[in-house]
Amino acid sequence: MKGEKNSRLGCAVAVVIVLLIAIATSLYFQNEKQQSLVTNDGISWIDAVEECKRKYEAHLPSGQIKAPNCRKRTEDNEYFYFSWSKPLAILVKRSDGKITKIAGKCQVSKESGEIVSMTLGKTVLVNK
Repeated sequence: MKGEKNSRLGCAVAVVIVLLIAIATSLYFQNEKQQSLVTNDGISWIDAVEECKRKYEAHLPSGQIKAPNCRKRTEDNEYFYFSWSKPLAILVKRSDGKITKIAGKCQVSKESGEIVSMTLGKTVLVNK
């Protein structure tokens, strides 16, 4: 009877230890993922996409273009890539007052934070 209680207690302690290790591992990788959103020089993908949105919105007179949150975000060692497409396309107010949704793509250098490529539909806005 006493040996059975010790065995159960040992199993319970082992389960608690495994759970603590799993929680600690999960928290570690969650922190690593958050830190990977910021490059070594402090340029984050959030700052980069906001710069793209500002550039789109500055392309036409105030209020005629609105860039929502991007539909897709990818990155490599050098660049952030953002794209807008339906249903989250860039909204452009036409001269007749109707709103048109237009696809857009933006590429930002991680090192400098500079927009190196940007399109709005078939129109190239930036190409460096």
